[in-house]
Amino acid sequence: MITQLRRYEIEPGKLNEFVEWFPALLAPRAQYGLTLDWAYADHENSEFVWSTSYDGDLDAFKAAVTTYEASDERKAAYGGYKPPVTKLNVSIVEVLNLG
Repeated sequence: MITQLRRYEIEPGKLNEFVEWFPALLAPRAQYGLTLDWAYADHENSEFVWSTSYDGDLDAFKAAVTTYEASDERKAAYGGYKPPVTKLNVSIVEVLNLG
């Protein structure tokens, strides 16, 4: 299983707009095996932080992301919307079971 942590810095005053739009991506991503683990809206810092996973190795994950990004489903989900993301931080992370 591959897990990716995604942190978006959002234009000031635009976080609520982004949070309302974001669920439009979930069904199209799921069609390619890309699941939403969790999402947080950090209003104090105008950040949106979320985790996505894929049941496969890193190469398969990258292939799924490439296919998803070129898909008609993704294009439809965006529908001309330009997300107000000013900075994007993305990394593959190790999930730890510390409990």
